[in-house]
Amino acid sequence: MVYLTNQARAISAPRALWAGDFQPSMGAKCGAPDRPVICFIGDGGFYYHLSELETASRCGIKTVTVVNNNQCLQQCLGGINRAYGDRPGNRDEQSKFQDINFAQVAQDMGVLESVSSVLKRLRLP
Repeated sequence: MVYLTNQARAISAPRALWAGDFQPSMGAKCGAPDRPVICFIGDGGFYYHLSELETASRCGIKTVTVVNNNQCLQQCLGGINRAYGDRPGNRDEQSKFQDINFAQVAQDMGVLESVSSVLKRLRLP
C-alpha cells in the first residue's frame, strides 16, 4: 500500500491481466462512497470486465478509471512469444486490439463525466 495523502491510499498488485483492479475499485467506492477512487488499468485487462460499466451506471457507482489504451494485452506478450517460439503464425492476433474510444463507450453506457466535473468531485486543483 502506498500512502498518497492522509486521506487517500493506492492499492497496487500485478492483477491487471485479469482486470483485477476495475471491479475492486467499484467495491472500494461502495464501501467508502465519500472518498475518491481512481483505477488505473490497461485496455487488455479492462476488456475482461467491460460489462461492469453497465453495473456502475445502473447502481450509480462513480469511480474514476484511467485506461491505458495501447491496443495491446501487453502483459501476455512474453507468454505468447514463448508459446510461438520459432513457429510461423500471427502473434498479433493473440494480443493486439482495435483502437477503441473508451470515453465514447463510457458515454454510451451513461458513465462518462467531464474532466472538470471529475476534478471538482475529487477536490483536485
